[in-house]
Amino acid sequence: MRARLPFLAAFLLERLGPVDEELIGDVVEEYQSGRSRLWVWYQVFVAISLNVARTLWGHRRRAAGGLVLAWLVGGSQEYWFARSIEWVSSHADLSGPAGFLFLSVGIGFSNLVVGYLIGRVCRPFGPQIAIAYVVSVVPFAVISAVYTAAGAPDALRGWVVLWTLGQLCIVGAAAIIGAIVATGLPHQRPLR
Repeated sequence: MRARLPFLAAFLLERLGPVDEELIGDVVEEYQSGRSRLWVWYQVFVAISLNVARTLWGHRRRAAGGLVLAWLVGGSQEYWFARSIEWVSSHADLSGPAGFLFLSVGIGFSNLVVGYLIGRVCRPFGPQIAIAYVVSVVPFAVISAVYTAAGAPDALRGWVVLWTLGQLCIVGAAAIIGAIVATGLPHQRPLR
């Protein structure tokens, strides 16, 4: 018999899931009685998705304001980050792994700031609005991946697509972590 949920699943349910003690209790009981981790992750994904949808629908003005703020701040940061990359690359060689690392850290940091601002402005719904921001960025990331891969040499296309998808993961994680940190304490008792 397992004593508790996987750490990350419990963490995400505490901060992003619904305030529904019965639902969470049922997930914990089912997991303790032998359900698989895959089943737990499916339940966590569904609970968070429904909570985000309910929050956005119930607080449309705040959600719209948070998304507009995120797009404006995120877009301006990305623009200035791209301009600084152009300046740095004109003075230093940013090809290879060092260039990818530099870009990844910069994009991650800028989206951490975006998530933090969403969390501060849209309290207590910051994490849910940050998830909506990440979902709204997905089409642009896919377009960017296709455009970047089309311009890359044949031997590098696969790596470019993987790197772009990795960037999307970094953007998502950074924005959600920033919002969770800015919002503060979990909205329910610990599950661990």
